Amino acid sequence: MKHTTKPGFIYVLTHPSRPKDYKIGVTTQKVEKRLAQHNSNYSEIAGQIVKETGVKWELKEYHSVPDIYYAEAAFWGATGIADIPYRYGVEIFPMDWKTVQAGLNAAMKAGVRPPPKKPVRLVHNREWMIRELEGTGITLVGPRFNHIQYTEFQCDKGHTFRAIPRLLANNKSCPVCGSIGGSS
Repeated sequence: MKHTTKPGFIYVLTHPSRPKDYKIGVTTQKVEKRLAQHNSNYSEIAGQIVKETGVKWELKEYHSVPDIYYAEAAFWGATGIADIPYRYGVEIFPMDWKTVQAGLNAAMKAGVRPPPKKPVRLVHNREWMIRELEGTGITLVGPRFNHIQYTEFQCDKGHTFRAIPRLLANNKSCPVCGSIGGSS
């Protein structure tokens, strides 16, 4: 997945008929255009409030941010509201202004997301299997090795058995005697 950042704005809207509710959002558009969309799109919650009350949302303030999604996550993380389950993306929430301000401060300090770490590619080869079995008393005896196909092993009690290496690496025991590390 490509790591991209989107510069734009984080904004706060207020509604005259609901003074404790704040609409928080981010956009890459002009904020005034986004405000007009909230006031006219009746299929969204903000628009439904406009339709019910006949009163439009007002722009309280907005700030330029280098990464809108990182800023938004920082905002909600600073308010504690991000921890409330079942919000389903609703960005209208009753808050006091101090909480909104704390969220905005966090959003403006957020900067840009760090690039994702490259995933560690595990190599499941013969050497990996030997390392996994170290100290178990089980050795790899089969001439061929494939981490997802049956391979021959032997425990220190002399039992020879076939197992799928990835599964054996998890349970680390002889299926014949059930011993781990050669003890019974």
